[in-house]
Amino acid sequence: MLTSGDNPRIKLLRKLVRQKKARSKERAFVVEGAKLVLEAKASGLTILEVFVRADQAGAELLVGDLADLDPESVEAGLFDDCVATQSPQPVVAIVKQPENDWGQVSIVSAGSGNVTSVGHAVVLHEVRDPGNLGTIIRTAEASGARLVVLTGDCVELYSPKAVRSAAGALFRLPIVVEHDVATALADLAAAGWRTCATVVDGADIDTHLEANLANAAIVLGNETHGLPSKVVKACQSRVTIATPGPTESLNLAAAAAVTMFEAYRQQSLQAEAS
Repeated sequence: MLTSGDNPRIKLLRKLVRQKKARSKERAFVVEGAKLVLEAKASGLTILEVFVRADQAGAELLVGDLADLDPESVEAGLFDDCVATQSPQPVVAIVKQPENDWGQVSIVSAGSGNVTSVGHAVVLHEVRDPGNLGTIIRTAEASGARLVVLTGDCVELYSPKAVRSAAGALFRLPIVVEHDVATALADLAAAGWRTCATVVDGADIDTHLEANLANAAIVLGNETHGLPSKVVKACQSRVTIATPGPTESLNLAAAAAVTMFEAYRQQSLQAEAS
C-alpha cells in the first residue's frame, strides 16, 4: 500500500490531476471511477496505472476486470488529497492520451471528396468551459456524430472536469485537435462535409428546422462571443435555432444538443426514404 506523498507514482498522479502542463508533457490524463476506467480499457486506451482507495479496495476489485489492471492500494487520506473532486470515486487510473490529429481519424480522410457513411460532425471553436466541452462530446456520441473537432484556443480536452463530463464518450468518439480553424474547415470540406455555422442572427440564415443538417459539420463557437465573423464566412451555410419563446438564445451545450439531434432526425428520415 502506498502511504507517502513523496512516492514518485503519487507525485505523478497529483501532477496529472492538477496541472495541464504535466498532462501535456506526459501525454497522459486521469480517469476517475471504476466504470470509466473499465470503459477506457474496453475502448482500447492504454492504462498506465490504477490506484484504489485503501478502505474500498476489496469492493472495487470485484467490479468487472479491474483486478486484471493490477491496481495499487493507496492510504485513504493520501488518495483523497490526490484527486480533483470533493467526494471522489475510490478508483483512479492514469491513461495514455490517444493521438488527436487528422492522421489518426480513419473515419474521415481529407481530400477523399466524400463522406464515407451517414453521420454528422461537430466543430467546437474556442469553447472555454470544460463542463460544456465534455457534455457536448457526450451529446455528440449520443446523437450519432462521427467526429468532433476542437479549434482555436479551446479548453484542454483532458482536463479532469471535461473527462468526467464526457462520461466515456471521449474514449470512443474520434476527436481532432486542430488549432487553426481555417485548416480544419478546409480539411472537412475537402473530405465532403458541408460546414454549417451556428449563429444567433444575420443574413442568409435558416432555422435548424429548415437547414439541411444531415451529414453536416456543425460549427459552434465560444460561450460568450459565439463564432467570429471570419469563421462564419468560411462556412458554407448558417443556421440559427428557432425559439418560439422569448428567450434570445440557448446556452452552448443546449444549442449543440438541439442541432445535433436535428441532424440525426434528418439523417434518419433520409435513410428511411432511400
